[in-house]
Amino acid sequence: MTLVFLVFAVFFSIIQILVIVDIVLSWVSVFVGRPIRIGIVSDIVDPLREWVARYFPTRLGPLDFWPVVIILACELVIMILVSIDPGILAYLPR
Repeated sequence: MTLVFLVFAVFFSIIQILVIVDIVLSWVSVFVGRPIRIGIVSDIVDPLREWVARYFPTRLGPLDFWPVVIILACELVIMILVSIDPGILAYLPR
């Protein structure tokens, strides 16, 4: 059972990393002057962004808080998994 929880925890950690990479790429594209997109990051993050935008009002003027919602949701799932099986904490990247 620990292995299953560990796989899910690592999966949600990877989602968090990909969201952060997407944020950084969007900031860099402002300075470069053209959009910078990496295929695999866009393929994974864009459906999450669309789902969050559909169900939660995340825009506040020019700011969009979808990354905060996704990262907090992933952290919540990881905390639940760790509370069920604290043994996976030794294997998680932190």
